[in-house]
Amino acid sequence: MNGTVFHKALAAAALALALTGAAGMAGAQAINTKSMNKATQTKKVDISADGMEIFDDKNQAVFTGHVKAVRRDTTLTADKLVVDYRKVKKADGAQDTEVTFLNADGHVRIVTPEQTITGNHAKMDVKKNLLWVTGNVVVKKKTSTIRGAKLFANLKTNVSRIEAGGKGRVHGVFTPAK
Repeated sequence: MNGTVFHKALAAAALALALTGAAGMAGAQAINTKSMNKATQTKKVDISADGMEIFDDKNQAVFTGHVKAVRRDTTLTADKLVVDYRKVKKADGAQDTEVTFLNADGHVRIVTPEQTITGNHAKMDVKKNLLWVTGNVVVKKKTSTIRGAKLFANLKTNVSRIEAGGKGRVHGVFTPAK
């Protein structure tokens, strides 16, 4: 696979998995799996950054500077996105890449039509379908806002939690629908 095709394929795979994993949190409830399932139906990914480097010896791609990734109606922005991958052989003997971990740093923002999640860092274990967002986490939905130090979501079990960290506390504001 030539370098240009490899870079485009890796970028698309990384964002597809990042945005699938970051489908969001509905208030203080579990991850919204309906949004997540919709997100996996479309493969097209639009990603832009000030720079991109591939480190083949480390199986890593690094997007830096004003990273913006859009898939359907979900947008991920950050200062930096690091994609860890491994090389796998396909049934026909050709070599492909498989994304294993995603790490977003600096001004992380995940926006869906239903909610916005912000934090300083986000990490996803793609194989295990686990998502962490840390550092000044804010989850906003139309009628609710939750703040904490850490968000953890298991996308397989639809269990999520927000932790305060240190001596702080989790804080939520909920406005009932009329």
